[in-house]
Amino acid sequence: MSLTSLAIRTCAFLALYKSTIAEDRVFESVLAPIDETAKDIPQPFITLAVDESRARGEQVGTDLLASTDSISLVIELAIQAPVEIEGQDGETVTEVTLPETETALEWALDLLSHEVIRRLTIDPTWGDLFRSFVLAYHNVVRVRGGMAEKVRLAARQIVLEIKPISDPDSSALAASDLPWPRFLAALRAIPVPPTSGADPNLAAYPALADSLERAIRDTGFEPWEVAAARLGVTRADAGGLGFGPHPLLAQSAIPLTDEVDLSGDLSATITEETADQAGEI
Repeated sequence: MSLTSLAIRTCAFLALYKSTIAEDRVFESVLAPIDETAKDIPQPFITLAVDESRARGEQVGTDLLASTDSISLVIELAIQAPVEIEGQDGETVTEVTLPETETALEWALDLLSHEVIRRLTIDPTWGDLFRSFVLAYHNVVRVRGGMAEKVRLAARQIVLEIKPISDPDSSALAASDLPWPRFLAALRAIPVPPTSGADPNLAAYPALADSLERAIRDTGFEPWEVAAARLGVTRADAGGLGFGPHPLLAQSAIPLTDEVDLSGDLSATITEETADQAGEI
């Protein structure tokens, strides 16, 4: 997808983790929950994924960093419950599945759906960072989740079709008030084991900040090349527009010098030091 879609998904996950009735049963880009999370009673869980990103319209321009006009963030809400079934050897075994819904489960899903939206729109930390990557919502869809013939399962989907900010270039980390530096700093602030109170489920997220910063900073290109990429122009066009090396100068074999001879007399050669002296006269 893109770095911005990664940031949006990560911020949404961290905004919801341990902050709803799903507690720590929140999963990023996981198709199915872990069976062991359901013990004796039905338990709600959340999964998040970005399933699609696209640019809209007939003309999307030439800047691929800014061409993503829509990201579909899919938030799955469901109730998992243990169900006893007969195994191949005739013994009864317990499996975790999505049960057919009923009134109490629908209430739980309604409450969980409200909590999810509230955290993404009001939460002052990760929810606030989530909002900083979102320019607008093209669409918001709430539908029944799960798939079963003629059966309503205890599952919902919230699909947020988001207009995101552009992916960063190397200048994006220069200003501390931009979302990317704030996002990376927040990731690095997550405590990791053996720190007291650290959550093992979040141990990998501080290292994600280092990977993202390397991806953004370590381009190996000059600032004018980054600007050309942002504008979506060729190197030759950048030179013609005046912010890159002019193509004719780039082909020239004339050596550059920091001295200028105005008279043809070597004794009158102007250097940086003699120029300063001349300016004092």
